[in-house]
Amino acid sequence: MKSMTGLADRLLRPFEVLMAFAAGLLVLTLMVLGVAEVIGRSFFNKPIYGNLDIVEQLMVPVAAFGIAYCQSKFGNVRMTMLTQNLRGRAKWLVEALSLAIGMFVVFVYLKGSYMNLQRSLQLGGDTPEIGIPLWIGICCVTVSLALLMARLAVQTAEALRLVLVPDDTSEILDLQSHEIAREG
Repeated sequence: MKSMTGLADRLLRPFEVLMAFAAGLLVLTLMVLGVAEVIGRSFFNKPIYGNLDIVEQLMVPVAAFGIAYCQSKFGNVRMTMLTQNLRGRAKWLVEALSLAIGMFVVFVYLKGSYMNLQRSLQLGGDTPEIGIPLWIGICCVTVSLALLMARLAVQTAEALRLVLVPDDTSEILDLQSHEIAREG
């Protein structure tokens, strides 16, 4: 089981890194666009046509693309106040439970996002000023949530494995090594 979760982790990691990198590039694009808008408006009295539509649509992947990568590094808000005092099976059981709850919540969001994507593809819809299709941003959210769901599934499986073998180490959850370093 350890090798299966390790393999799944190694398969997910490049996609998470790629999406986080893409989010970073989009932030850079937004910054350049903002500077160009200010320069164009201030010095040439020529604002970028559709700037608000562009920014609105770029903010969606900026916000969504890094979520799974952040979860893989445990950068998201977690219940560490509860789990830091637990040891052994109890610790991993609480970790598995909290990850399973997170997975359920993400599943609900993913289902809603997918239904919204289908509706957007069927009915159409675009931004008011320059007509950027709305389904692109919705698709970014759906893909990001699917990747987050996969990450949470791998982490839940790893936590359940550690419930069975509580003294084993984990590269995926890597919580034990952080606690040992903190205690030492």
